[in-house]
Amino acid sequence: MLHIVLLQRVFGSRAAFEAALGKLGLVKRNDPPTMAVAKLIIELAKEGERDPERLCALALKQLSK
Repeated sequence: MLHIVLLQRVFGSRAAFEAALGKLGLVKRNDPPTMAVAKLIIELAKEGERDPERLCALALKQLSK
């Protein structure tokens, strides 16, 4: 849950998170795959990316590796 709070408050990247979850078909908020998406989006935002669409695309790209 902390990761979701960070996404919303610190990075404003909740839209990227929600979009990525939708594209991956993830609905549970506390399962490991969802937490992995949250951590990845937080890391990408820490690196400077702020655009939600780009954050989502980058996260999905890295997850598909």
